[in-house]
Amino acid sequence: MNQEFFNGCQSLDTFKVFLAENFQIVKENSYMIVTDFASTIEVCIKSRASTYRFEGKYPNPLRQPWYDMTNWESIGPRSISNLKINLTLFDLLPQNFLNKKSISTQALMDNYIFWYFKRRNYYN
Repeated sequence: MNQEFFNGCQSLDTFKVFLAENFQIVKENSYMIVTDFASTIEVCIKSRASTYRFEGKYPNPLRQPWYDMTNWESIGPRSISNLKINLTLFDLLPQNFLNKKSISTQALMDNYIFWYFKRRNYYN
């Protein structure tokens, strides 16, 4: 039974189901406003010509999708789902950055394992 359980957890097909259920591409311009709790990572990139602003926020797992807030006033936020953003940002942020662990590969694995246990009714 244990072997069957662990084989299922290691299945690429199962992982794809997890990704589909948890990281669905958010409709364009859909932006969730959370009023009871704030946990947001904001990234500003400045060049000589422009300033770009991105936001990753709770309750989205791993801060996905990221929201392009550059043209917030005129067109609203644009959602971007890409886990490579997390990997790059994780490498750039200082070790003691408050929410760094929430965008880590370990956070992805923890979310997946928790999801898998819940899916198999080992956790309510």
